[in-house]
Formats: sequence, C-alpha cells, structure tokens
Amino acid sequence: MSTGDELFDVPSSTKTADFEPATPSVKDLMEDNVLQRVPDDQRRSGWSLSLNSMSAVTPLICIAIAGLVIIQAGFLVGIVAAVLITIFGTALAWLVGHVTYTEGVSNTVVTRLYGLGIRGSSLASAIFGFMAIGFLAIENVLLYNAIRFMFDLPQTWVADLVIYGILTVFWIALTTFGMSLVTKTSGTLLAVSALLMVVLTAIAMVGSGMPIGTALSHGPLVADAGSVWERLQFALVTLVASTGSFALTSADYARYARSTRDVGISAFLGALVLNVGLVIVASLLFYGGSVLVGQRLVEDGLAAPGDAANAALQLSSHNAGAFLIIVSPVLGFILACAVQAKTQVLNVYGASLALTNFADGLFRRRPSRLIMILAANAVGLVFVAGGILDLLNAWLAVLGVITTALIGVLVSDFYIVRRRQRSDHAACEVVNWAGVLTVVLSLAVAETLQVLQVLPLGFLTSLVISAVLYPLLRRTLLPAGTWTRREPVGLGGGQ
Repeated sequence: MSTGDELFDVPSSTKTADFEPATPSVKDLMEDNVLQRVPDDQRRSGWSLSLNSMSAVTPLICIAIAGLVIIQAGFLVGIVAAVLITIFGTALAWLVGHVTYTEGVSNTVVTRLYGLGIRGSSLASAIFGFMAIGFLAIENVLLYNAIRFMFDLPQTWVADLVIYGILTVFWIALTTFGMSLVTKTSGTLLAVSALLMVVLTAIAMVGSGMPIGTALSHGPLVADAGSVWERLQFALVTLVASTGSFALTSADYARYARSTRDVGISAFLGALVLNVGLVIVASLLFYGGSVLVGQRLVEDGLAAPGDAANAALQLSSHNAGAFLIIVSPVLGFILACAVQAKTQVLNVYGASLALTNFADGLFRRRPSRLIMILAANAVGLVFVAGGILDLLNAWLAVLGVITTALIGVLVSDFYIVRRRQRSDHAACEVVNWAGVLTVVLSLAVAETLQVLQVLPLGFLTSLVISAVLYPLLRRTLLPAGTWTRREPVGLGGGQ
C-alpha cells in the first residue's frame, strides 16, 4: 500500500523501518529530541498524533470563540465559515507538517534549514513562544476563574498564589517527560472531555426544551448583525485567528509522523474538531444552555429578568467555564478542568521546544528542556499578572497575521525556492535575511491593512505577501549567502 511519500519525493531514510525499540533513558525522555532529528523507531501513526492535534484545539477559549461566531453570525453562516477554515487549516497544517516530518525536527528548529537560518530561527521561536505562552496564560486565567466561580472564592493574593501555584506544578509534572507522556495524557483527557461535552450538551438541550433542529438553524442573537457577507467575513476572521497557531502546533507533532499521509490525518482531524466540531457543539450548548444560565443569573441577582438571555451570552464569551458550571455544576467543572489540562500540557510542551531553540539558535547555548519548561510557566505567570485576558481580541488579531507570515516563508522556501530538495544538515546560513525581512514586512503591511479595514482578512494578506515576496527576494536582491556566512547547523540524529 502506498504511504503517500511518493507525492513529495521523500528519501527512504525518513521512513520507518522494522525495529526493536530500545528503552530510552530518563534524560532522553526529558530532552525529547528537542534539537535533533526524531529517530525512525519513535515515529507514530497519524491516528496517534491526532490525539494531540485534537486535544490542542478544544480548550475553553476555542469553545468561547466558536460560541461568539454562532452568536454574531448564526449557525448556518458559522458552519459555512467553519468548513472553509477546516479546508484552509488542513492544507496549511499539512504543508508545514510535511516539512517537519521530512526533517524530523520541531517547527522552530526547521526554520534553521528553511526560511530563516540558524540565528534567524530565533524569530520563529519568538513567534511560536509568544503564541504558546500566551495561550498558556489565557487558559490559566480561564481555569482560575472557573475554580473561583465553582467554590465561590474571593480574589485574594492567597487564592491567587495557591491556585496558580498548584496549576503550574501540575503542568510542569505532566510535560517534563516528553512526547510519550504528552500523547498518553492527551488521549485520556480527550476521551474524558468528549464524553463530558456530549453529556453536558444533552443536559443543556433537554433543560431548555429547544429542539436540536431549531438550534442548528438558529440565526444570530445580536441586533444589526449585518448582511450575510458581513457575517461570513466576521466568522472567517474569528475562526481563523487560531488556524495559523494550529498549523504550527500540528507541525510540531508531525515530526513524529511515519509518513506524509499520517501528517495529513492528524492535520485534518485537528482542523475538523477546531472548526466544524466546536461550532456544532457551541450552537447546541450556548443556544440551549443560555436558557438555564439566564435563569440562574436572575435567581442569583446577577441579571434582570428582561436581560437574562443577553447576560447568559456575555458569560459564554467572557467566562466559558462558569457557563458550563451553571449548566451542570459537577460535570461542568470536571469538563472545564479536563479540557484545560490537556491543552495546557500541549502549550507548555510547545513553548519549551520554542524556548530551547531560541536559546540555542541565538546564543548557541543548550539549556535543558526542563529549564525551558520552568521558564515557559514563569513567563506565562507574568502574562497573567499583566492582564493578558483583557487584551485577548488584540492578541488574537496579531497572532493570526504573524503566524501565517511565518508559515508563508517556510512553505515557499521548501516548495517553491528549493522545490522540495532537502537542506544541508551540516551547515547553513547564520541568518537568511530574505526570510527575516519577509516576515517583518508581511506582518507590518497585513496588520496595517487589517486595522484600517482596507483588507480585513489580515491572515490571508500576510500569507499571500510572504509566499510571493520571499521567493522574489531570494532569487533577486537577497540570494543565499547575502550579508551572512554559513555555520554548522547544530542538529544531531543525522539526515
């Protein structure tokens, strides 16, 4: 049976051979091939890797984003946007994931070989680290709010210290021992979360008395929602905010894939859950649950009777954990903890890889991945203290643009400039100035046009600019070797 590798002319050395797996040491587990190619005997199937890609896309923030889409755009427009973004997200994640699979290194390390150069790859690490640690901080705040709501705790420095301290220790413990434990943890928590989500959604629908058909044909819940095109545009921009992040995150797991087909399986299932799955769940949960939640808010004196529905919708977008808890206190709280735990493990894991490459690429220092895990959590707590949740919308807008700018450079270098020819692992450019300049210019132009509403789909603008500009610069003004020199790449594991 074909593995699909012939579509990309991948050398046979990247394929998994028959083997007797050796027992890795504790140190090997902790370092997790962070700066070397993943050995063939550690490769996994796409179905196994999809446990990570699906787990990464179902935290409370993603549920809240899907809820915002159906509230503002309505279900039918929202599901059309979800299908379109699923196709786009799968293609993007597969293209990037194939590169990391081919080279067997993480999404930030691979930019040493394609697009940015050795020290230039620190830019990719900064982007991915900004993304992963930002999500880590936001999810910490959301889970913290759910815990306080569940146990009616006052917001004091003691409560902050105890709750955030326990959460941080938990994330560190689960992430320390690398991909094997991450995959097992994600798979277990994903199964628990899926079951609880189904049960909680059923409770919401039964309690509201709303037929499923009504929920799945419901229009927007806001006045003056705009035309169909305006609502579709809003839904696309909102859903795609996390698509570039998903593509990069999925590519991190793809370095463990056995074939490019496995990369595609993982990418598709993750994108499907992130978009179509969550829009359907959010429709049933928020349309139905808003009735129960509105009643509870009125009973507790938190909303006037005439404003119950609006108050429930506001809660769904600002404190999704509390919304779930009101629908069913025990099950809602367990679900909030489960979806956050599986996501936080992946956030810390990805951040530790990015920070390790940042230190090695920029300063040529190789700190232990455990140190980088501790550093990621420390920076995440600083983001929490800085009030990152209040800056969520602005953060997501920038994130969607900057991640696709990076992806455009990486993809265009591998597929267009090099025509899928693998890079030299022995030595490469210290800085690929064409790639660095392209990322910066793409971000600046796309973000400016998005803010001015000239081209509101900023993610698409940055992707197109970077994919066109990079090959142009690389083949004319800034060819290989311009203003730089070649150095050993510093990767182990062979080609």
